[in-house]
Amino acid sequence: MAYLPIQWVAPEYSHKVKTVDWFWAVGIISISLAGVAIIFNNVLLAIFILLGTFTLSLYAHRVPLEVKYEINEKGILSGNTLYPYRSLESFWVETNHHEPRLYIHSKRVMVPHITILLGDINPDIVEQYLSKYLHQEEYVEPLSHRLLEYLGF
Repeated sequence: MAYLPIQWVAPEYSHKVKTVDWFWAVGIISISLAGVAIIFNNVLLAIFILLGTFTLSLYAHRVPLEVKYEINEKGILSGNTLYPYRSLESFWVETNHHEPRLYIHSKRVMVPHITILLGDINPDIVEQYLSKYLHQEEYVEPLSHRLLEYLGF
């Protein structure tokens, strides 16, 4: 029996507007780290830190794109990327955040955890639909994700 697909549009990630002070703090910290790397005769690390900080600043300033998501009988479609159910292990719908999220645990080595914002879609509908195809397993967000979210990433 085929179920009707669930479709919605949501940002690709949760975006927090950064103040000028945030960028100054990141810049000062990165220049300090690069200076320490130079003191220890590691110029390559200093260049890597400065390039990484520049790239980080570009992405921190970038507004997330609106992505079309769909859950259907084949898998979970995120934009143009299909995650078939056979490549997924479990899911968890988190409603404790200020915006509900769908956490997916994948069998892929390079992308083991996928987070999808649910936007205006009812989390209960997503949970009921996915429980027909995947095992539901409570997901505890890694400390690194919580730390990065606290820092404004």
